[in-house]
Amino acid sequence: MSKIILKITPVDGYFFGSENRRSDDTVNYFLKSFTVPQQSTMLGAIRYMFLKFVAGDAVFKDNKIVDKEAAKKMIGEKSFNLNETDFKMGKITSISEVFLLKNDTPFLPAPFDAGLEGINFIQDSGIPDIANYSAKEHYPKKFASKDDPDLVKSCCIFKEVIQSGNKKDNKGDDDDDAYYKQQYYRLSEGWSFGVELESDDESLKKFEKEFFVNMGGENKLFKIEKLTGVSLNKDEIIERFKHSKLYKIVLISDTYFKDDPYKNCLFAFSKTKSFRNLKSTVDDTKKYQNRSSSDNESMNQSGLVELMESGSVFYFKTNDEAEKFKKQIDNEYLSKAGMNKYVLIQPKTVN
Repeated sequence: MSKIILKITPVDGYFFGSENRRSDDTVNYFLKSFTVPQQSTMLGAIRYMFLKFVAGDAVFKDNKIVDKEAAKKMIGEKSFNLNETDFKMGKITSISEVFLLKNDTPFLPAPFDAGLEGINFIQDSGIPDIANYSAKEHYPKKFASKDDPDLVKSCCIFKEVIQSGNKKDNKGDDDDDAYYKQQYYRLSEGWSFGVELESDDESLKKFEKEFFVNMGGENKLFKIEKLTGVSLNKDEIIERFKHSKLYKIVLISDTYFKDDPYKNCLFAFSKTKSFRNLKSTVDDTKKYQNRSSSDNESMNQSGLVELMESGSVFYFKTNDEAEKFKKQIDNEYLSKAGMNKYVLIQPKTVN
């Protein structure tokens, strides 16, 4: 097995994720993109890359699967499902969490407590007393690299673009009753998304050095490049955020908890986000541009769940407590798909 890093750069604006839809699947007044693509989106794009570059014309031709059994061996039988227990990805061994690249330097979400010093406890009650924290303040998400001591705020990376208009009716004319606004994003100059892909050597050699793929809402165009000589170094990036006395678990990907995580930690800085993915199968799905709740030939939507957002951080008094908490996160299937990734940080007083 071997690994490569794919550098993914939007050619222009991009749109990932949309929950503001009515039951008839038309858009509501305002739609807002996620800043970073969901893991299910990235996995779907990588499966397409395997069909395009690795499978060959006998399996995938003119953007259509022509040999279903061979396609299943190549990319797996069905799309990502959050609650699967035996998920097959064919020749895709695993993908990492989506991270950021600035001029090919990897950046991960910094813990949400980054910059908040002086965390103590009120008379050993377990209630945190944070010297320079205010619940009324907005603390923007930040990103960290291995060598740069400065953190980069999300607003310096993701630039909002607002587009408005009217949804078209079935004759192609503007529908005056379907006005909408959409918030897209553009990445600042020098920034890209990144993902580490693991597979066998022969498959990865067939990937072109540079190519283009459509992803996300509006089928936006992205430039994909194979990087060499770049390593992710996740632990080294996150280890700098040690606490003087407490153990910390930092989520470096969006994470699915089946149970309440807060009952098993001392306290946490955390955020949640909505997650829903499109479902398809090699055998049944034929209309990859359509979504339907009843048509098996179209893409179907999964149920809506809440994930713990990357950057969330949980505190523990002892290593044993942290190890017990890890059992809530550990999930081989989700980890292979780039979710439920974390780093456990020892306190400064522990050698």
